[in-house]
Amino acid sequence: MSVYATPPSSLSIPHGDLIFLYPKLSPASPLDNAILASGNATLSWLNDHNIPLTSDVLSLHVAISYIQSPTQRFYIQAVPPVVTLTPEEDFIHMIADTTQLFHGKLPFNATERENAIQIGLKQVGKPYANAFQQPPQQFYCSSLVEFVYRPATFIRDVFYELFVPRPFWIKYYAALNMTIPNTTGSNPTLLMHSPIVNLSRVPFPRRELKGG
Repeated sequence: MSVYATPPSSLSIPHGDLIFLYPKLSPASPLDNAILASGNATLSWLNDHNIPLTSDVLSLHVAISYIQSPTQRFYIQAVPPVVTLTPEEDFIHMIADTTQLFHGKLPFNATERENAIQIGLKQVGKPYANAFQQPPQQFYCSSLVEFVYRPATFIRDVFYELFVPRPFWIKYYAALNMTIPNTTGSNPTLLMHSPIVNLSRVPFPRRELKGG
């Protein structure tokens, strides 16, 4: 249950649009270093495939805005352990105020957005894809976005998951009793730099916790 003295200010992400998150990373963390390496490798891949970049910003997570009513705003997101429908005030509360936020505006009409939202709501409760398995039985954050907006194409070229640095991901998959897969997919940095996404910075919203 939310514990706010006053509701946090809205992120103002329109219905069906995307929000991208890039939290402050720790250089001492192997996972954070792998995230950074994967993001930078994705930017290099985009350059190599002649997809124009307007910035070098990265993203760690992406979620879909769902406005049920003027006073009920949610985000549909794939986060461990399952796909969730998260009230906006809880979404704001769960992220650090040092996180960089970006609005990803999409070129879809109201009907396309509503169809995507309804598909997304049907995935709520499905498992998070810890090994980056393909939909529709499991999802990670960017695979959920691509799935709900099919047949729209965010990136025209086939993207194979970039597992860098290799030693980190070998250890990661060994813990799952798996080897690194050779699989197509996506990631938040790839989606945020898609030619169909109009990206802009979002200021971190006000939030006031109850004392006690």
